Amino acid sequence: MRIALVNVQLLDGNNVVAPLGVLYIAGQLEKDGHTVSVFDGDPDAFPLADEIVAWGPELVGIGFLTASSTRANALLKVLRVRLPKSTYFMAGGVHPTIFPEPTLRLGADVVITGEGEDTASEVVRLVSEGKRDMRGVAGTVCLAPDGSVVDNGARALMPELSKLPRPARHLIDFTPYLAPPGVIRGYSMSKVATVFSTRGCPYGCIYCGSHNIFGRKIRYRPVEDVVDEIAELKERYGVEGIYFCDDLFTLDKQWVLDFCTELRSRLPAQIKWACQTRIDAVHLEILQTMRDAGCVQVDFGVESGSERILKILSRKTPKEKILKAFRTAASVGLRTCATFIIGSPEEELEDLEASFSLAKELDADFTAFYYATPYPGTKLYDLAIANKWIPENVEFDENWVHRQPNRPVLTINFTAEELIAHRKRMANPFFMRNFVRWQNVPFYARLVATALRYPDTIPRAMMTVLRSRRLEDGVEHIFSRYQYKKYKEGHDRTVALRARPAPRPAPLSNRPLSPSTIKLSEKQAPAYPSGHRSDGMPGPRKPASLRVLDKSA
Repeated sequence: MRIALVNVQLLDGNNVVAPLGVLYIAGQLEKDGHTVSVFDGDPDAFPLADEIVAWGPELVGIGFLTASSTRANALLKVLRVRLPKSTYFMAGGVHPTIFPEPTLRLGADVVITGEGEDTASEVVRLVSEGKRDMRGVAGTVCLAPDGSVVDNGARALMPELSKLPRPARHLIDFTPYLAPPGVIRGYSMSKVATVFSTRGCPYGCIYCGSHNIFGRKIRYRPVEDVVDEIAELKERYGVEGIYFCDDLFTLDKQWVLDFCTELRSRLPAQIKWACQTRIDAVHLEILQTMRDAGCVQVDFGVESGSERILKILSRKTPKEKILKAFRTAASVGLRTCATFIIGSPEEELEDLEASFSLAKELDADFTAFYYATPYPGTKLYDLAIANKWIPENVEFDENWVHRQPNRPVLTINFTAEELIAHRKRMANPFFMRNFVRWQNVPFYARLVATALRYPDTIPRAMMTVLRSRRLEDGVEHIFSRYQYKKYKEGHDRTVALRARPAPRPAPLSNRPLSPSTIKLSEKQAPAYPSGHRSDGMPGPRKPASLRVLDKSA
């Protein structure tokens, strides 16, 4: 079949990274013998719908997150009208997994829930055989002929990640994703790619919803397979750095030690890398071994300096352990990144002050403060609905991106204006340490060149800072213009390449084929039900009884 896979980006979030989820699906479908093209872009930036229609797919798959759901829904409706009626539409990703019915009502024929490779493979096979009714296909939600919603249940998670295909990076122009500063926060370098080495996380932090896709059990790719992928990235694209997107990189000590040994053996001193993990999942031996194998930074979600708030967030990490982890990392020469959440349930001023005090005491190489955001599929979302902290028909817009450039969406004990002021007060003292480093000078030269090329950039950046009162927002505004420039260059190359027929690539070929996008003014915010799965498995949410937070408890 001729298949268009679409990842709906949100350039407002300053977070353009390679869409590994869609690329894994593309790799599986190519392995199955289908012809696939990947469209990765913001529908408000480029004519994405025009390009998809021009390519003429028989099947369209759309993946999106909560922040881009409004744009994705509008794009889906446009494509439904403009493509032939025979075109089959499937949707997947975190947001459709949590809210399958609204996605179906807007035009999708089927929603793939949870981990998508095996399910997408079966759905496409059935469609290619002339079957459009997906009732009975595990891992899907669809509509019956009478219009009722049919939940076909969760598909068992892939037991062996060694069977995963390679992400089909050759289907996009990879250049924009490798442009500096890269995704290692505060550590600017060119040619940094993202990789998953595990799936799943056994912990139950109330603000995290990754279990809806990958489940609660952590699964590992073979060490050799991960290093093979890194070696291929270096050979194909000249990659010099890797950021591991795993929720919890260091849980299995022996796996990490084996990985470091393999990486040092095959690519000695050739790759710098970083990862994120938990405070209670590191110790001296593992951090020293990681450093010797090229690791330059470890990101820790500290979240709060108040043990009372950490307990509410289901973190329960004593301050002494937090301090020890950061000191140990620093003692072996590793950079650290500390992230905090403000605006959590029951948080008071003294809790904010405890976080601010701990952030200063940790003295991490990069420190960031984010608003508590009740993403659908999390316990925090269920609490927010049950306690009426947000409306049930809330519109998911750019304020739901993880960097939240404008306003918090959750206000419990503080107003939005108060949270903005607290975030500014807490973040600004770390501005110099976060950004002003000799290593980052070449990148800042690029930002200056971008500002000179677009004369309105600096005034707009100043207005952004005045609104948010946060210095780094000015840097991020200029950075977003720089990113757009790189992104557009890749998009233009993709349009030219897609116009020329090309054979399916050999295993180590590098055939660019990149993002694209559309200006859509139509927006719709369907009502989204609350509730979550009670069995811990990934998949669509089921109605559940939700406790209302008892303030007197």
